[in-house]
Amino acid sequence: MPDDFTALRTKLQRLANEQRIAAERKALKATGEVILQAVQDLCPIEAGKPEGILEVGELHASLKTYVKIATDEKAVDGAEDQVIVAPSTLAYINAVAGQTYNIRIRSLRSNGGTSVWVELDGFVAGLVLNTQSADGYGIGSLVGEAYPNNTAAIDCMPFTAQVGSLSLPIFPSGAVMITTDGTIGGSGAALLQQTQYYVYYVDTAYAGGNVTPIATTNKADFVGKLGFFLIDSIITPYVSSSGGGTSTTTLYYPSTYSDTGTRSTANPGQAYDGDLATYALCSGVTTTTTWTTGEGSFSGFPAIALASESTLSINAYARMIGDGQCGCTISWGSGSTAGSATVFEATATFAQQTYTYTIPANVALNSVSVHIYAYPAVEVDPGSSGAEPPVGPGAGGGAGIVTSSTYDPASTLMSVYEIYITG
Repeated sequence: MPDDFTALRTKLQRLANEQRIAAERKALKATGEVILQAVQDLCPIEAGKPEGILEVGELHASLKTYVKIATDEKAVDGAEDQVIVAPSTLAYINAVAGQTYNIRIRSLRSNGGTSVWVELDGFVAGLVLNTQSADGYGIGSLVGEAYPNNTAAIDCMPFTAQVGSLSLPIFPSGAVMITTDGTIGGSGAALLQQTQYYVYYVDTAYAGGNVTPIATTNKADFVGKLGFFLIDSIITPYVSSSGGGTSTTTLYYPSTYSDTGTRSTANPGQAYDGDLATYALCSGVTTTTTWTTGEGSFSGFPAIALASESTLSINAYARMIGDGQCGCTISWGSGSTAGSATVFEATATFAQQTYTYTIPANVALNSVSVHIYAYPAVEVDPGSSGAEPPVGPGAGGGAGIVTSSTYDPASTLMSVYEIYITG
C-alpha cells in the first residue's frame, strides 16, 4: 500500500536538517573566532619595511572568519564543512579546469605603494568534484551484466569527457570490463547483482586515454578529490536460476526505469527486486480540475541473446475508480530486427496475475524495453458547460487543467510486482 506518511517524513527530515545546519554553523563560527584570535596574536603588527605595503595593524584588522557548510549549496562548493580565516579582501582569477597558466601577481595600495611581482609558471588549474557537480562525464556509457553464478560485471564503453575546454577521449582502445568491487576498504570481491555502483577513474594530469575504471558503492571514494572523475552510476542486473536436476530456469531482470508520465511512478525498482511482496505503483488521477497520467519504460536487461525463444512475464494488479485504462507493451531490436507488441490492456479492475509474451529467438535482451501506462478517464461533468477535453480512456497520456468546467474524478492505479524474462 502507498505510504501516506512519506510527505510528513520528508518535511520533518528537512526541518531536522535545517536545525542541524544551524547548529553546525554556530559551532564552526565559535571555532573560527578562537582560531582568529590565535592568528591575530601571532601576525605582525608592522609591515617590517618603512615603505611597506601594509600600514601598522592593517593585516591584524583585516582578518575575518568565514564558515561554509557542506550541505548548504549556496555557501560551499566542497563536500566538507569549513572554517576559513583570511583577509577580508580576497582576489579570484577566472580559469578553466585542466588548462595550464603562467601567473604573475602583486598587491597595489591606494597610496601607490606596490609589492614585488610573484610569478608562478606552468600552473594547471585543478578541478574538485563535489556532490553538487559530480553528475558523471560518461552518462549512459556503462552496461551492466549478470550471470547465473550470482556475480555481475560492468562494461565501460568509450566516450569523450568534456572537462572545461578540454575534450578527453576515455578508453580509446576499446571497452573495459569491471568484475571486482573497488570500494576503498572493501574486500575486492566480485561485483554483486542488483547493486548500485558508482564508476570513476583517476586522471590528475587531465590527459584522458586508457584510464582504469573503478566501481565503488561509496561516493566518498571520489567526491571532493582532485582529479577523480565520475563516469556514471548503474544498478547491476539480476539473474536468478531456479529448478532442480537437469531442468533450470534463468530469470533475467531489467536494471533501470525511465519515468515519462506526468505523474511519477512510485518505487519503480521494486518491480525488479525479485520479491513478489513489493511493487511499483504506476497511476493516473483525474480530479475535478486537473488530470495526470502515469507511464514509463523498464530496460537494462543483460547484454545477451538467447538462441531460442524467451518469455517476458509481468505480474500486476490494477484498480480503477471511474473509467480508465492501463496496460503494457514491449519493443526490441532496431532497424530490420525491430519488433513490438501489446502484452496486455485493461479497462477495468483486475486481480493480481501474471501476463506473458513470447520473445523471438536471437533477440538481444539489452534491446528489450517494457512500457507500462495508467490513464484515467478525462470527461467533463454532464451538467457542466464547456468543451470536452480531447482525451478519454485509451487515447493517450498527458496532463491538463480545466477552468471553464468540471472533470469527473477518476483514478487508475496499476501495481507492478515483478518484470522478468525467462529463457
